[in-house]
Amino acid sequence: MTESQALALAGGAAGLVVGIVLTRALRSLLPERILWLSFALDFGVDWRVFGFTLAVAALTGVLFGLVPALQVSRPDAIAALKGGGRRSWTGIATMRTCGTLVVCQVSLSLVLLITAGLCVKTLRHARAIDTGYEIEHVLTARIDLGKQRYSEAQGRAFQRQLLDRIEALPGVQAAGFAVTLPLNDGRWESSVFPERGAERRVQTFFNFISPRYLAALNIPMLAGRPFGDRDRESAPDVAIVNETLARRIWGHENPLEKRLMWRMGRDGTRTATVVGVARDIRGRNLFEAAAPMLYLPMLQTYQPSAVLHIRSSVGHRPLVAGLRDEVHALDRNLPVHSIKPLAEHVTATLTPQRLLAHITTGFGLLALLLAGVGLYGLLAYTVAQRAPEIGIRMALGAQPGAVMRGVVAQGMKVATLGVGLGLAAAFAATRLLKGLLFGVSALDPLTFASGALLLLVVALFACYFPARRSASVDPLMAIRCE
Repeated sequence: MTESQALALAGGAAGLVVGIVLTRALRSLLPERILWLSFALDFGVDWRVFGFTLAVAALTGVLFGLVPALQVSRPDAIAALKGGGRRSWTGIATMRTCGTLVVCQVSLSLVLLITAGLCVKTLRHARAIDTGYEIEHVLTARIDLGKQRYSEAQGRAFQRQLLDRIEALPGVQAAGFAVTLPLNDGRWESSVFPERGAERRVQTFFNFISPRYLAALNIPMLAGRPFGDRDRESAPDVAIVNETLARRIWGHENPLEKRLMWRMGRDGTRTATVVGVARDIRGRNLFEAAAPMLYLPMLQTYQPSAVLHIRSSVGHRPLVAGLRDEVHALDRNLPVHSIKPLAEHVTATLTPQRLLAHITTGFGLLALLLAGVGLYGLLAYTVAQRAPEIGIRMALGAQPGAVMRGVVAQGMKVATLGVGLGLAAAFAATRLLKGLLFGVSALDPLTFASGALLLLVVALFACYFPARRSASVDPLMAIRCE
């Protein structure tokens, strides 16, 4: 029991150190902010974590040290006096127990490996989703004029001048304001209906945009025109709808020049003429289909706080410096918030999938390592116990290759049984992941086969070294010890 406790506590201490390092790596996977949500997650190791780790290590030492301790406390004295003391307390039951534990270890490892494979495939497919707009070459920054007490006239002038300055920078292709970022649950929402068809109401998201916003995100117009400088406050109210909204309200009819109505806050019912149809973009997250969207011009409804979107052919670093210079040239005291590439915002929405993929992969590889070590330990112990028997067989003419094949076959039999049980367990367990997977089936045959094959290859390596040791047993020394 003392030996078992010492090993368990040493392993717990080593695991605590590794855990501290890995939690720092885990923290690096989390962004400081996802769209409008800030993160404040504490991954520090305090006395509660340390106490829990210590208790688990001590309990593990007690549970897995108790059975061998009881066996040692009741040795077979007669067998020991006859010279078989080295094997007197390791009978068939002991080896069967060890084999059962390794089988369980292998099967659980396979479940984790298959789960990790499914989560990694989900992340890969999510990153390949077509969002419907430009991602890689767009820089975003929030400009909030409300906190600086700008009047509406001052704010409109500032936004117009800033856009002109930004589009004049080298490499900038288009720049535009929008109230919200794509993939944002914080977008405004209301019920929209045609002017003479209130029964055809559609719950719709809103976004107020400047004339060059769609060009900045490279969202194509499918019909009609984008907003222009003529769509000002004094002009008739206009709107752009996306494909989904146009289809749900008018079906296959042409939506251009049709009138839309909606209620918005204290302004009551508003009406606008549809002047364009824009391509659909992804809805509130990458995994949802495009939602109905209504774009309204910021020139007709002033918005003091908006996100600037800049599409350019140059790197983000010089563009950030140019953006700050242009803002401070107009107002030295105006802060610029959240300057980030749009790709970071999109990647941030995949944080749950990224965490799940990394954590399950880490646990899967750790379980794979432990399964290999467990199988190696079982075979190494078996070879040590059977050294006299192996020596006698080799003295009688057994070839080293045959001895090696026998040990490898014994280990692979255990591994194959564990893989079979693991496949059955994974078949049942992965069904619980259906809601978390995207683009891959919970019973993906390639993932199941790859996990099983990887585990069998690791098991083969784990069997090789004890088998090689068995083939190098000196028959003379083995017989002399026997």
